[in-house]
Amino acid sequence: MKPMYDRFASAFGSWARSGILAGACLVMPLLAAAEKPPGAAPVAPGFLDRFQQGFAHTLDQSSRWVDGLFGEERYTNAGKGANGQLQVRTLWQEYQGIRVRTQLRANLPLAQLSHRLNAFIGKGGTDDIVQDKNQSPTGSSDPKDNSWLVGLGYTPPWSHAQRVTLQAGAILRWPPDAYVRANYHYQHAFAPGQTVTFSESVFWKESEQFGCSSSLDFAWQLRDDLVLRFPNWAKISDATSGVQYDSRAHLYQKLGNHRALLYGVGLQGDTRDAVPVRQYGAYVVYRQRMFRDWLTGELIAGATMLRENGWSRRKLSTIVGVGFEMAFEEKHDATGSVLSDRLLRSPQ
Repeated sequence: MKPMYDRFASAFGSWARSGILAGACLVMPLLAAAEKPPGAAPVAPGFLDRFQQGFAHTLDQSSRWVDGLFGEERYTNAGKGANGQLQVRTLWQEYQGIRVRTQLRANLPLAQLSHRLNAFIGKGGTDDIVQDKNQSPTGSSDPKDNSWLVGLGYTPPWSHAQRVTLQAGAILRWPPDAYVRANYHYQHAFAPGQTVTFSESVFWKESEQFGCSSSLDFAWQLRDDLVLRFPNWAKISDATSGVQYDSRAHLYQKLGNHRALLYGVGLQGDTRDAVPVRQYGAYVVYRQRMFRDWLTGELIAGATMLRENGWSRRKLSTIVGVGFEMAFEEKHDATGSVLSDRLLRSPQ
């Protein structure tokens, strides 16, 4: 029975990988067709525009309705409305199979209540949000984390340059996982093109109790088209015996015409685990704008060496995938009407 199962699993894995590769081949012509030569005339609004604007408008109206409950004059605030990004990725990884990940990050200002207060909504990788961890281009820390997160953020009046922020919210799973977090963020430029960014978070979460996380990111602009970054993250909490860490090196290459490549290597693990280095690997991500300034397509390829416990062998696992990211933002004039705005987030 087991040999038959192994043959079936192997055949299914080969089929899945072929399917992802075929999907990537189908996406490549779309990426090529999406290239818009400089000076080209604007594309007439279509389905993509209606979907993006409708998505942003729905979130924005929800926040403005809640905000309006606390003010006498509703919808009269000028400034930024709902903003964020929606990402859909399909990844095939040997030890996890096919994963379709949908991630949402939405910021909802509540200017009527307080210009220092905002609501936010997240889906997918919610534990990474609480722990203030930048996600890997190949996915979140927990591939099974598809929960929703809702919360409120507040910037104290004494926070210089908004370096200190406070958050409270809950991850909507059963049982709900409530949390509170205080974050300090600082960025310093040593010289033109050389910056260091530091972030420290102290949190309490129902499932982990007390903990803290630290992020340290060095960036050097080597040339106009090359940027080198070293993002590092570490966390300790009552639920961990050691220090969980994630350390990476990224080289970003601008290709022109709204295209870019990311070359990355990294490792992650736990210092007190039976296997301190759980996995390490390398990956390449190609990103390009598609049809609109706010829509980005990406192709992902890489490989990792994984060892899950002390009695298993380290195994090679290949990764292939495709993804799309839609950025959205609404702005309002003094009368509350929506102003046209487009946002594109650069490759992470």
